[in-house]
Amino acid sequence: MSEPTAAAKAQDAEPAPAPQSRSLALPSLLLVQGVFLLLLALGGFFGWQLWQQYRALIERESQQKTALSALQTQLEGSRLELATLQNALAALPDAREQHAQQQSLLEQLKQSQTALQDEQQQLKASLSDISGSHSWQLNEALYQMQLASLRLSVMQDVGSARSLLKNADELLIAQQDPASLATRKALAEVLQQLEAAARLDRDALYLKLAALRSQASTLSRSLPRFAAAEVAERGAEEQSWWQQWREALSHYVRIDFEAGGQDIRPLLAGQSLNEARLALTLNLEQAQWAVLHGQQAVYNQALKQADELLTLAFNPQDSATQSLQSAISTLQSQIVAPSMPDLAPLLTAMQSYMQKRQQAQNAEATPETPDTVPEAASEAAP
Repeated sequence: MSEPTAAAKAQDAEPAPAPQSRSLALPSLLLVQGVFLLLLALGGFFGWQLWQQYRALIERESQQKTALSALQTQLEGSRLELATLQNALAALPDAREQHAQQQSLLEQLKQSQTALQDEQQQLKASLSDISGSHSWQLNEALYQMQLASLRLSVMQDVGSARSLLKNADELLIAQQDPASLATRKALAEVLQQLEAAARLDRDALYLKLAALRSQASTLSRSLPRFAAAEVAERGAEEQSWWQQWREALSHYVRIDFEAGGQDIRPLLAGQSLNEARLALTLNLEQAQWAVLHGQQAVYNQALKQADELLTLAFNPQDSATQSLQSAISTLQSQIVAPSMPDLAPLLTAMQSYMQKRQQAQNAEATPETPDTVPEAASEAAP
């Protein structure tokens, strides 16, 4: 009994080492799991690092593409600017040609400057000669006298002639020469005659006549309408057929027993009225021509005809006609050709004075040559 029991115990005691092997397998399993997790973490970390590097590469590539496009745009702009500059340089002349042109211009400028300096020296010499003789002042005075004579004879411009003669007198005063007193006396007489001459404003007179012409072209006579005084006093009262018939007939025919010896003139037809206006306008235009040319007889005749035409052809009781007649009567007394002095004696005196002045200067410039007696004649004398 004891042996089987011991064998049974031995059999029972053999499976005891199994818990120890389990205890050893568990740590190894945990170690394997830890290593796996560590590897997994390392793989994830490296994968994240690779992803970050990949994203950085993508961003860098996009930035490089953007920079490349910007550089291409700048390159295109630079190409355009370069083409523009090349075209501008091609349009510009050659530097050598430009330099040659500048040199030629400088040479021309130097030549012009030299010529100008020579002319200035000549001018200074001429002025020094002229300042000693004052001949240019005498020539200027003579020219102004001739111009004043021309204005008086042609244009009858008293104001301009007076100014010119005063300037000539100032030039003669600047001579300080007693020999010019005769010429200055004749000049003073002419100036006094011009001061006494009537002053005429031709422009104002011409414009007045032009205004009268415009007024004359508007003169008109309204057809007369005869209405009996008693009919006008009745106002709105009814008229008999006889009165109505007589009033209608009075527009064409009138028998007036109360005229009292008044001057009754026939009415002008439309065409005749236009002809009268035209004749009046032409008379005033003729008066304007006479004002500009200083024709006193033509001026008076034109205004006289205009006044007569107003009296004969238009109604003298009309206010417009009366105003025009009054203006024409006022203008009839205007002098358009005042008496002008004769400047011929003044010009003759001025020319004589200039000749004497020139002769005196020539005599002063010519050196005196003393009479030389030959020695042979003195020896031949006994």
